[in-house]
Amino acid sequence: MKYFEKTSKEKKKSYKGRNILVGAGGVTIAALANPEEQIGVIPRKMSAKIMKSTKEIKDPRLMEAALKKAKELKVKVDIRKKFAPIGVYEADSRLVIVGKNRPATLFHELGHSVNFKKFQSLPKLRVGGLKVAPLATLAAAVSKKDSTISKVAPYAAAAAIAPTLADEATASIRAIKDLKKVKATKTQLSLARKNLGKGFATYAIPMAAMVAVPALIRKFKK
Repeated sequence: MKYFEKTSKEKKKSYKGRNILVGAGGVTIAALANPEEQIGVIPRKMSAKIMKSTKEIKDPRLMEAALKKAKELKVKVDIRKKFAPIGVYEADSRLVIVGKNRPATLFHELGHSVNFKKFQSLPKLRVGGLKVAPLATLAAAVSKKDSTISKVAPYAAAAAIAPTLADEATASIRAIKDLKKVKATKTQLSLARKNLGKGFATYAIPMAAMVAVPALIRKFKK
């Protein structure tokens, strides 16, 4: 998951993104140019609103356990006091940027590091998918209703976004497993599941639209 931190002018220049119109109400997704620098793909304001409703797990013990795991994985951690309630994992530099009192988020980002190590092509598949999926909408829009392209477009979009959703889901599963290992309470686990679930929604909701739009275009096309 990527972040919505207020950045300096220098950072804004380094994180160049693109906005892609996906139709049906103008669903905007944000995809950064750097393969390792993806962000949640709901429009920024909506995504930030979803994540602001998450509550912190204020337990230094869990945060220390997460930092210990980061050390074991040889992942650097940058904890920032004023940071959006999401995390960043930069695969190239093996760096996690996370807010204070966010052990579940830190474990989640460390889950990405494990995923990327096991599947080294995953970062490219993620960003490549975000670039390819919107093309399915374009293909559906310009092709004839009963053409092979129009019929295949929704499936192509689903295949393109699958790596991102799989990575996000497994990273969260790893986070919950790690929290259980360090004896997080039932209340803390419940809160972690809610927070990570909301984070997953910032990917799943717009991506579902990316699959649905080509199908809807074909359905209502004359």
